Amino acid sequence: MKFGSMKYVQRLYSQTRLAKELGVCVTTIKNWCEFADMKLPKRGGLFSCLDLELLACFYVANRFLRVAQVDYQQEVVSRGGIKLYVREVRRTDLYTFLTEFLTLEEQDNFFVKILVDKLKEEQANESVSSSTAA
Repeated sequence: MKFGSMKYVQRLYSQTRLAKELGVCVTTIKNWCEFADMKLPKRGGLFSCLDLELLACFYVANRFLRVAQVDYQQEVVSRGGIKLYVREVRRTDLYTFLTEFLTLEEQDNFFVKILVDKLKEEQANESVSSSTAA
């Protein structure tokens, strides 16, 4: 699985740069990492693509699925992740939720774009895998 080819995570993000991109303070980023059970990059370090995907899952669950920050681990992660959570709770797949249930403004969110790109990439990889297996 490739993490580096998604267009919205090709830039390198430090805590400060990510906070600036999102219009929040660095403390907010630190809090999100804590609730998402992630290690922060060391001082001066950069978030990996996987880190950004994990933060995107947390943010989408909190902001658009209305999962309380303190409940994220229990409600979403323990169910097997955001894909399974959306399927169980919203009775749809994550891609459909992000592209059809959110407003255009919400779809323009940095983290939503990361997840949509990731899902498109996974779908393309599955298509290639199934066509080569046939």
